[in-house]
Amino acid sequence: MSLARRPSTEEIVLEFNRILDAIVAGTEFGCPTDTGIDDDTRSVLNLLARQPDPKRAIDIQACRVEFGRQLDSTHAEEARARLEAKLLAGQ
Repeated sequence: MSLARRPSTEEIVLEFNRILDAIVAGTEFGCPTDTGIDDDTRSVLNLLARQPDPKRAIDIQACRVEFGRQLDSTHAEEARARLEAKLLAGQ
C-alpha cells in the first residue's frame, strides 16, 4: 500500500492482517513503513518477524493487542503525553 492519501481505518486493518499473516507464513520479514500502521505496532510486528518459526500464539496475540492500541488512539495519546512531558521539562 502506498500512502498517496491517508488510508481509511478499514484499509489499515486489512493491511495489518495481510502483514501479520505473511509474517506468520514466513513470506514477509518485517512491516513496511508506508502502510498506515504506526511505529509502536510496526515495532511489535518486526519483533514477531525476527522470532523463530513457528510463531507462538502469544506473540501473534501481542501484535493484535498492540494494533488495537493504535486503533483506539492509545498510541497517539501516549505520544502526545511524551511530547508534552518533553516540552515541559525544557521550560
